[in-house]
Amino acid sequence: MRSQVLSVAVIAAGLITACASSPSTAAPETRIAAAASQSGQLVRFEPIDQLDLATLQQTASELPGAIAVNNGVRLYRLVYRSSVRGQAIDASALVAVPDTQGPPRGVVLYLRGSDIPRNAAPSTPNGIWTNEAAVFGGNGFVTIVPDYIGFGASPSPQAFLLTDENVADFRAALTAAQEELALGTHTPLFITGFSQGGQLSAALHRDLDARPLHGYDLRETVAVAGPHELVRTFAARIEEPLASNPIAMGYVAWAAYTFAWREGRRLEEVFAPAYVAQAPRWFGGSMSMIELLGEAPGSITEVLRPEFLASVRTDRDFWFNRMVRENETYDWAPRAPLHVILGTADDHVDPAATRILYERARARGGNVSIQEFPGFNHMQTGGAAYAPTLARFEALAAVPQTRR
Repeated sequence: MRSQVLSVAVIAAGLITACASSPSTAAPETRIAAAASQSGQLVRFEPIDQLDLATLQQTASELPGAIAVNNGVRLYRLVYRSSVRGQAIDASALVAVPDTQGPPRGVVLYLRGSDIPRNAAPSTPNGIWTNEAAVFGGNGFVTIVPDYIGFGASPSPQAFLLTDENVADFRAALTAAQEELALGTHTPLFITGFSQGGQLSAALHRDLDARPLHGYDLRETVAVAGPHELVRTFAARIEEPLASNPIAMGYVAWAAYTFAWREGRRLEEVFAPAYVAQAPRWFGGSMSMIELLGEAPGSITEVLRPEFLASVRTDRDFWFNRMVRENETYDWAPRAPLHVILGTADDHVDPAATRILYERARARGGNVSIQEFPGFNHMQTGGAAYAPTLARFEALAAVPQTRR
């Protein structure tokens, strides 16, 4: 099964960076909190590494936009209490703390594109995630990159496309970081994310507009190449020619697996008999990308039951279709600034999924702006978004804090 759906695992040449480490200096010892029982409570805060300015500048130089780095960072693994399907769990995130004398300029929460292997968790650490430490952490922002539910310290299945589960987890991560780092009472908060992270950035922004998080002042969200519209997206991917496209197949099959888990449905209701046992292997996080590619079937119509596909096509109230609608992120009016970015030649996420968010938000009077990269594919868009996102965040960080 092709698992590069919305994934940063397929890294274009301009995005690959090595996780080079500077010589270790004296780092704080791991801090362990008392037994945590509520979402957002700290469980552990443990040092991972320390990266100097030169190392981060080398990483940033591999990205488009001539990004300058001004300081080194200390990397930590934040383990905190979260929940999934109403059950308390531990979850984790990578945290880059600027190595500066003064207070941070704010907090950047970076929400990554989707990946299946559990060893892709940012707090592993993994060289891919050094980009965020360099671009944002290296310019004075505390940078938090959640591992996501199903990665890192979290033992559950992955919550692919499930906005409410992920939003609750991100709020928990921000709450734990606020406590551990003793941030100010109105810390400037900036959110950005790519691909699935673009979708989840919009979902979190929508939630924070409605329910501000104590201790944070949401300044702006930049959502990059996100699948905000899902109904037409899924409808197109169960018909040819996309039904035989490996990326489209993976998108639909993974969502079917995740939504079935969320709804407590038996896999036999969803997957064809030959693939009922395969689905947990494909999406359980233990298989490598190469192994998944080697098991790609010919069409999504082979993978999913005919009855399931018929219901998806014809029954608006079918549980899967209801789940699809509940996890869309395009039909709302942002209050805090929302900036959306798309590549016009995106080969993974239809650019129309971002345009519809912009157009619907503008029609509703929302605080929204848009930026397009002509001719850029999915991964090129993700790389090109770093520099303008940093510039926007730096400009807004200098604005006096508001009281919400």
